[in-house]
Amino acid sequence: MNPEVFAVELEQGIDASTFDFLLQFVQEGKREHIHKMKIKRDKDLSLTGDILAKLAIKKVFGIPFAEIKFDLTQAGKPYVFNRCDVHFNISHSGNRVVCAVHDKPVGIDIQKMKEPRLEALAKRFFTQKEQECFFSTPPDTRKVQFFKIWTAKESYIKFLGTGMKDVKKDIDESCVIRTSLLFPDYVVSICHER
Repeated sequence: MNPEVFAVELEQGIDASTFDFLLQFVQEGKREHIHKMKIKRDKDLSLTGDILAKLAIKKVFGIPFAEIKFDLTQAGKPYVFNRCDVHFNISHSGNRVVCAVHDKPVGIDIQKMKEPRLEALAKRFFTQKEQECFFSTPPDTRKVQFFKIWTAKESYIKFLGTGMKDVKKDIDESCVIRTSLLFPDYVVSICHER
């Protein structure tokens, strides 16, 4: 089985009645987390990610929606409670939400390409190998290269499920990472076992 990727675009915010309706399908801890968020867009994206993951898992594995319960590892990686054969990962950026579903560990990351201080971020977070790849890229294509490296790195860290402590770790050769420009101005990477 190859990982399956599901995506949603939120062109507008979720209206209050729809938000409240969807919130009932989210577990209590996640509901509290969403309510604590200060920015409405973040609430909408988080809620959408949770619902998208459940719909994707239902479609791929045939598990009834009501039976899908999420929990978090100590490092904060979400997993399906009592189902070691079901793996998923969620990411959101801008107005897009993506979810990868697989029968083995998986990580996914999406980033809307912006132009913050790319060189400074590369020096701070990229490994020596990643920096060499980034800085050897012609300046006119560096933005895309930066986000390809960044999303690959994030998907790998999310695949590992160990948190940001592995940000300066090179990607293990036992993994497969696929990176693409899934939408205009967005880069998506997915990481899974080879």
